[in-house]
Amino acid sequence: MLITILLILLILIMSFLLFARFRLTVNTEKGLYQADFGRWISVGMVRRKQNLCLRLRVLLVSFYLQPWKKVKKKITEAGQTSKKKRSRSVSIKRMVRLVKALHASLAIKRLRADIDTGDFPLNAQLIPLTYLINGGNRQLNINFEERNKLELIIQTRPATILWKYFTIHN
Repeated sequence: MLITILLILLILIMSFLLFARFRLTVNTEKGLYQADFGRWISVGMVRRKQNLCLRLRVLLVSFYLQPWKKVKKKITEAGQTSKKKRSRSVSIKRMVRLVKALHASLAIKRLRADIDTGDFPLNAQLIPLTYLINGGNRQLNINFEERNKLELIIQTRPATILWKYFTIHN
């Protein structure tokens, strides 16, 4: 009885992870850099006490992590730091297939960019290109006021990535 309840719970968790929405949000104007998985799990970068931290929120509980804080390495008896080497053999064909699947499964929900290159002639040359790219949920602006902003929201589901991975042929 306990095993069946655990199996059902495991299947429910796996199906949630497979079909939940994964959203990546970047907003330089508000300083928002965040990835959320459904509405239950999110990871974002925040500034806390003049340090850059990762805020991990699971359900309603928030954790703050500082992954780039320097950690002292253990020194072995010979006086050298211990290093473990990993060797993975991943074929180029498999990597290309994965990149194609990721590209095919990502949906850009919003792209707003305000760009200034600092070079007036180059800005003037880029303006016609922005008219070709703009439309729908994409809006690119070239300005001459030294203002650079980016607002980007990308959304996908892990099930979509898996589906595209197995259906894309090289």
